[in-house]
Amino acid sequence: MAQAPPGFGDPQSIAAVPAAGQDAITTLDELTETVNRDVTATVPDYWGGDTANALARFWNRNMSWLSRYSSGAYGVWLQRIDQAAVTMAKARQALENTRKFADDNGLAVRADLVVVPRDTTRPGVQALVMAAQRGVNASVYLAEQARQQVRDANQEFNARMDHLEQSANEINEVLQRSGRTSGKLNAVKRKRPPSERSRQTTQERLYEGTVRVPGRNKGDWISGERGDGVWRPHRPEDYGLQWPKDTITWREGVPDLREHSVPVHRMPDGDDAWLTDLRGLNGKYRNDYDIADHTLADRMGWTPERVAAWRKENNYVWHHYSTSEMQLVPGRVHRGLPHDGGASDLK
Repeated sequence: MAQAPPGFGDPQSIAAVPAAGQDAITTLDELTETVNRDVTATVPDYWGGDTANALARFWNRNMSWLSRYSSGAYGVWLQRIDQAAVTMAKARQALENTRKFADDNGLAVRADLVVVPRDTTRPGVQALVMAAQRGVNASVYLAEQARQQVRDANQEFNARMDHLEQSANEINEVLQRSGRTSGKLNAVKRKRPPSERSRQTTQERLYEGTVRVPGRNKGDWISGERGDGVWRPHRPEDYGLQWPKDTITWREGVPDLREHSVPVHRMPDGDDAWLTDLRGLNGKYRNDYDIADHTLADRMGWTPERVAAWRKENNYVWHHYSTSEMQLVPGRVHRGLPHDGGASDLK
C-alpha cells in the first residue's frame, strides 16, 4: 500500500495556538486524516504504468502545497493575534493615562467614555475636558483597531482554508475519475451562512442571474472567487469604507457585513450589532425589521419604537445575512452595495 503523507504542522505548533483557533485546527486535522485515509485505501501499489505515476505526482504536489500552506497559516494567524494584543495593550495604557490626567485636573471619565468636569466653574475647564476627551477617543480608536486586527487574522485564516478545501476537492475529483475510490472525500467545511441555499454553486447562480454582486468595473476580488471571497471596491468612500476596513467578505453570494456593522461603542448597550437565531423572518421588509427591532429592544431595555427612531436618526439599517441573522449596518454601505441578501432565501 502507498504510504500516507505526513500531517499538517507539528504537535507543538498546534498546542501553542490559543483556544480561539481550535475549531480551525480541528478542521485541518480532520481534513488531513480523511485525505490520508482515502488515498491509502484507494491507491494501492499494484497500480502500474502512467496512471499510478500521474496520481503519485498529483498527490505529492498537492500534499506538499497543503502542508506548507497550512503550517504557514498557523504562524501568520498567531502573529496577527499577537499584534492585536499589543494594540489592545496600547489602548488600555492610553485610557489609563487619560484617566490619570482627568483625576489630576478635576475631571471624570464616565462609564460611557464621556469626559465631564467635577467643577464646572473652574477656569479653563472646557479646554481640559476637550483634551481629555481626545485621549479617550484615541484609546477607543486603538481598541477598535485591535478588534479589527483579530477579524483580519480570522479572515486571512479563512481564506487559506478556502484554498485547502479547494485543493482537497481537486484531489478527490482525480481519485473519483480514477475509478478506484470508494467514496467522496469527507472534508470538513467551515460554518457558512445558516440558510437553506440552493444546491447550485455561487458561480452557477451568478451565471443564471439569480444572485447579484458588484460589477467588474466597481472593484476587484482579492481572494476567493466572485460572490464567494473578499471584494475591494475601487472607490471605498462611495460605500462609506476606509482603510483598514476597505474590503467586504461575500459568502455564497451574500455580503457578510459584520465587520462593517455599527461599532460596539456606538451601541447603547455596548454589545455587538448583529442578531442571530431570529425566528419568523420571511424576507419582507416590514415584518423582518419589526422582529429585529423588537429583539434589539428586549436586549437593550428599550421599546421597539425607540429602537426604530434611534436607527433612523443615525441612518442605520438592517441587513439580512441569512435566514436567521440580521446585521445592523450604516445605510451608506448597505444601499450602495448591489446584492441579494439572505432575504432572497426567505421568499
